Amino acid sequence: MKSKILLALLFAFSLKLSAQTGVGFHLGGSYYFGLKPMVNLGGNFIVPIKENPIEFGLSYHLPFSITSTDYANPFSSANSQITVDVKERFAIWDIRASYRYYFNDNEFEDGGWYAQGGVALGIGTDNVSVLTNYDKSQYYMSDFYSNSKHVFIQPYLHVVLGYDKVLDNDQMMGGQLYVNITNSTYNSRTGSSEDVTIPGCIGLRLTYTLPLGN
Repeated sequence: MKSKILLALLFAFSLKLSAQTGVGFHLGGSYYFGLKPMVNLGGNFIVPIKENPIEFGLSYHLPFSITSTDYANPFSSANSQITVDVKERFAIWDIRASYRYYFNDNEFEDGGWYAQGGVALGIGTDNVSVLTNYDKSQYYMSDFYSNSKHVFIQPYLHVVLGYDKVLDNDQMMGGQLYVNITNSTYNSRTGSSEDVTIPGCIGLRLTYTLPLGN
């Protein structure tokens, strides 16, 4: 209920702004380096500051699965290490804020080519399933496999090259080529002291924007 009230107030505030704002959504594809391509979708809110607005966005990268092989270790030296099949299902959210610069002295309402620079935060989930049945009284695996769900957090620099085409009804269609750049030495994962990286990514978003205000 509180979230609905907040959204309603935000919408009303946008309508009263003297300069245009915009809300929109996007659909596209992304590739996190070393993983698999992912479909992404989400929305954004654009607040112009003269010709250079700030874009706040949220994207959800649809889940994908990876199957790999790992090892179960014996409790007793009388037994040997055995291999087991493991399935991991990943999904990633990213939350971002970036400053937009229009080329050719354009403003938000003019559309055209622009560049963006800012920050993003990646939040990933990893659901782990051990596919191979083994005798747990004789063998054990690391805590990572004992806990079926893990959360990863990763900050990024967010860089965008985009274009908006203004339609006859003042709505906008466009696209964004973006890169999330990360320092892989800063990572965290719940339930484990081991560092894990959500890698940087490159992607393309097709965008629709609805201007609000005067």
